[in-house]
Amino acid sequence: MKILIVDDAPDIREILEIVLGQDGWEVTTADSVTQANLQLDKEKPDLILVDFQLPDGDGVSAARAWKSQNELASIPIVLYTGSESHQGDPALAGVIVKTIDPFELSRRLKEF
Repeated sequence: MKILIVDDAPDIREILEIVLGQDGWEVTTADSVTQANLQLDKEKPDLILVDFQLPDGDGVSAARAWKSQNELASIPIVLYTGSESHQGDPALAGVIVKTIDPFELSRRLKEF
């Protein structure tokens, strides 16, 4: 399965890329909404994991914009953030709090 990780923290991207890659995910990363859009123009992932706070926007607004595009509408988007406050947003398949163990994160992502 292909996953796009959108997070501006290089250490988080690196850890997730290693852990998810070892668990069979084909990982692509982006550090901003702009870079994610460029990645999405090239290739459509099976899942998008997006941080809430990004340098050029927020993950929920990005998810809403992506869901409004026909070619991206069917891709599950999971918000990876510090709180569960955005639970229930229709653009999101789910919210996972960043305090979760990366190996548990991989297991949870397979549910989407």
